[in-house]
Amino acid sequence: MKKIITMAALLILSFITFATEIVVDFEDINLAEDSHWLGTEDGYSYFESGTTSFPNFFTDYGSGAFAWTGFAYSNQTDMVTEGYTNQFSVYNTSGADQSQNFVMAYFMDANPATNTITFAEEGGVYVNQLYLCNATYAALSMKNGDAVAKKFGGESGNDEDWFKLTIKGITIEGEYTEPLDFYLADYRFEDNSQDYIIEDWTAVDLTSFEDKLAGLFMTLSSSDNGDWGMNTPAYVSMDNLIYSTEPSSI
Repeated sequence: MKKIITMAALLILSFITFATEIVVDFEDINLAEDSHWLGTEDGYSYFESGTTSFPNFFTDYGSGAFAWTGFAYSNQTDMVTEGYTNQFSVYNTSGADQSQNFVMAYFMDANPATNTITFAEEGGVYVNQLYLCNATYAALSMKNGDAVAKKFGGESGNDEDWFKLTIKGITIEGEYTEPLDFYLADYRFEDNSQDYIIEDWTAVDLTSFEDKLAGLFMTLSSSDNGDWGMNTPAYVSMDNLIYSTEPSSI
C-alpha cells in the first residue's frame, strides 16, 4: 500500500511545473535618501529594475521648470504636504513591505510609449501580483479638494466619485488582453462609511492575465473631469511587481 501511494505521489509531481517567482522591488536602484529620479535628458528614456523596463518622457524648460510623464522612481514619504511640489511621495511611510524604493507613475493620457512596462524575458512572462498605493498628491487632493480638483464625495459626502488604474496585458503577439480595474478611491457606496481612498500598499492579483505577456499597459481615470481632461492628479505609486516564466500549476 505504501508503495502504491509513493508511486502515485511521484506521478503527480512529475506533472507539476515549479515556477520561480521574480520580484521587481526597485531595491537594486541606488537612490539618495528622500529623493527621486524623474528623467535627466529631454525626450524618451527608460530605467530598469531586474530585467523589467519602465519608460519616461522628460522635458527641461530651464530655470527649474520641467515636465515629465511615464514612470519615475522615488523613496519620498511626505504624507502631509499638498500639491504639485510633493508629486513624488507615496501616501505611506515606506515602500511595500517596509522597503525603501518604489515607482511613481504619472499618466497624462493613454500613451503606449510612456505607459507600458516591458519584460525582457524572451517568450514573455506570467504576471502574478503588483502592489499599489496612492501618491500623496492625489490622495490629499481627493480628501480635501484643491484649486483644480474636487473633494471626493462633495460637501454632502454623497457624490459618487472614483479614481482607478486600468491595466491591460500585452501578449507576445502584441495583442491587448481584457482590462483589469483597480479602484484607488471609491465613493459609490450607498453607505458613505464604506467610501475609501487607498492609504496602504495593496496587493493586486494579476493572475487573470492567463497568457504569457510581453508587457503591461496602464491608464488612470477619474469621475472628476474638466475641459482639459482629468482633474484628479494622475499619479499612482507601485512596488513589488511579481511574475514568473512558467505557471505554477498541475
